[in-house]
Amino acid sequence: VDAQAADLSLSKTVDNAAPNVGDNVTFTLTVTNQGPDNATSVQVTDQLPAGMTYVSDTGGGDYDSSTGIWTVGTLVDGASASIEITATATDAAAVTNTATISNSDQPDPDNTDDSDDATVDAQAADLSLSKTVDNAAPNAGDNVIFTLTVTNDGPDDATGVQVTDQLPAGLTYDTHSGDGTYDSSTGVWTIGSISNGASASIQITATTANGDSLTNSAEITSADQPDPDSTANNGSSGEDDDASVSVDPVQADLSLSKTVDNAAPNVGDNVTYTLTLTNNGPDQATGVQVTDQLPAGMTYVSSSASAGTYTSGTGVWDVGTVNNGETVTLQLTATLDVAATLSNYAEVTASDQPDLDSTPGDSSTTDDDDGSIEIRGLQADLSLTKTVDNAAPNVGDNVTFTLTVTNAAGFDNATGVQVTDQLPLGMTYVSSSASAGTYTSGTGIWDVGGLASGSSATLDITVTVTDASAISNLAEISSADQYDPDSTVGNGQQSEDDDASVTVDAQAADLSLSKTVDNAAPNVGDNVTFTLTVTNQGPDNATSVQVTDQLPAGMTYVSDTGGGDYDSSTGIWTVGTLVDGASASIEITATATDAAAVTNTATISNSDQPDPDNTDDSDDATVDAQAADLSLSKTVDNAA
Repeated sequence: VDAQAADLSLSKTVDNAAPNVGDNVTFTLTVTNQGPDNATSVQVTDQLPAGMTYVSDTGGGDYDSSTGIWTVGTLVDGASASIEITATATDAAAVTNTATISNSDQPDPDNTDDSDDATVDAQAADLSLSKTVDNAAPNAGDNVIFTLTVTNDGPDDATGVQVTDQLPAGLTYDTHSGDGTYDSSTGVWTIGSISNGASASIQITATTANGDSLTNSAEITSADQPDPDSTANNGSSGEDDDASVSVDPVQADLSLSKTVDNAAPNVGDNVTYTLTLTNNGPDQATGVQVTDQLPAGMTYVSSSASAGTYTSGTGVWDVGTVNNGETVTLQLTATLDVAATLSNYAEVTASDQPDLDSTPGDSSTTDDDDGSIEIRGLQADLSLTKTVDNAAPNVGDNVTFTLTVTNAAGFDNATGVQVTDQLPLGMTYVSSSASAGTYTSGTGIWDVGGLASGSSATLDITVTVTDASAISNLAEISSADQYDPDSTVGNGQQSEDDDASVTVDAQAADLSLSKTVDNAAPNVGDNVTFTLTVTNQGPDNATSVQVTDQLPAGMTYVSDTGGGDYDSSTGIWTVGTLVDGASASIEITATATDAAAVTNTATISNSDQPDPDNTDDSDDATVDAQAADLSLSKTVDNAA
């Protein structure tokens, strides 16, 4: 009898003893017949344990995944049979898979090697992500720091861990620090490995670019190990592997308006600008500054602010804090120095908070945080002319000066116009007549008042000339509210068109008279000749000159010869005109009819021009006609 026996042995291996949960693993079972006889009806039982899910098998025999029985069948002496069973690891706990030779028609002399097992410890890491920000309500332009922390709650170490935190629009990357590496262009934070129970952190610093509210989200996007309660990179916001934080930058809608109390001042006037700054919210504004740099042509006088301070040198109104809904004002007083159109521009140039509809300091002229206003310095082009009706009167004559002040067309109306015409020595005020305003002779001021553009006003001043010298009478526009583009009132510059002068040269002629006689002691009945010479010593020509030489009793007119016309009945010698430096003479012949001494006096009796020296206007000559009353007596010494 040859009793049959088959010494069967079983080996089992697994290709990955530490897969990740969800990975497939392959168990390889090999049954070997070590004889001495063939084995029949061989079966191996490999019932997959909980935590393993059958996928497929390949190899000899037939495997029933529901019962776990692998029907090998006949296995001849020395032969082997193998099968590969693929299963999915579904549990993060360690799972032992045991296989056993469960049947053979032949007894097995050695059962110690009829079973084998393989343990699979599927890996999992419960990763969670948290995210915070150091300032959820920054000002635009401020830096904020996001802190991301990934924690591994196990049960295994995590590898290949990555988090994606792509900064949204409105945030600009600045720097980062912490574990791993961060690529700001992709937003990927590569951590690598995190041990069970450990954490990794990173701080990402970014700058807020505007005032828009924004949400910064981050998610664990990769890990080699499955997470039992979340799925990496699935975009879900309800899992613990993602986190987000909101940043709501503070905003303040600032608006600025500007007015001026006088948009058409005169040069030298003060004007007051009023700047009104309003915070329309929704938040408080801090660090607010407004710049209002006075333009060239204006000189700072003073300022008054309801909040903050104004520095004239820089033009900066440092307002500081303006609460939501609050309005603050600045009054800025300046003097207009030039007659020009000047634009004064003001703008909100700084604020810690972004403005919803404008940008501080961008020099825009269309935003509501800036304002400009124009003022136009008034101009009146005033000119003055002056004439006199007689520039060469005689001393004592009246002359009339006519002053005409004109405001050129195309300029502004003039106000506060005054002309000064102070009469010089040698002239005595008589009267005046003005088409506008009044003239005061004591001060010489013609107070014209207003003068419309393109109009004129006149003043006639009548005076008596009391001095024979040439006298210049100067008049000047001495006051006006408006700037004159080509002259300066009251500066005494006679080259400008607001000055005018006229010279009156009163006429005078210093006449002198000399008289001689050719025979001061004639005999009665003789003729004598008187010679009269009138000389003009200037400075002007003399006209209508007459000399009176009325022959006295004892003289009988005979004849005359010389310049002019002599009337013996009146004794008037009409010389007429005698130019400066000239002389005229006449010889008058008369008969001495009286033996008594006779004085013949001649006098300059007329001239149109006054004579500054009358002491030499007369002269005389005395004729003492000779007579002898002779008587005769006769005697004889011897009459007989």
